[in-house]
Amino acid sequence: MNREDYRKAFDELSFSADFQERTADLLQQRARELEKERSNMTISKTKKMAVLIAACIALLAVSVSAAYMWLTPAQVAEEHDQPLLAEAFQGPDAIEINETVESGDFSITLLGLVTGRNLDVLNQDLEKDHTYSVLALRRL
Repeated sequence: MNREDYRKAFDELSFSADFQERTADLLQQRARELEKERSNMTISKTKKMAVLIAACIALLAVSVSAAYMWLTPAQVAEEHDQPLLAEAFQGPDAIEINETVESGDFSITLLGLVTGRNLDVLNQDLEKDHTYSVLALRRL
């Protein structure tokens, strides 16, 4: 169908008397609906932002509480059924370091050191000439 045929066919269509008024009303109604959608979207964006901020605050709180929940070197020794080593890590000869180094894809934290020199090594797998350390390893 060429352009002229299309124009003739369109001109031959008969419209009702109130066509223009109904069309204007429909356009106004649609404009009001779009305005409502925009305001709903704005409220939705505000709610999303509030939820995002709340999630960030919760993550921060969990991170801070997780830092308090890290095991001390003595607790690590207790977890591995080494009560003498746990006592040594609590003693005055233990060295707390808490230094972190990143190597490749890992973060390595040296939590503490203690020597086996002053340990009573009977009935345990500890040796007097070793230095015992507790490391925390985390994948980045």
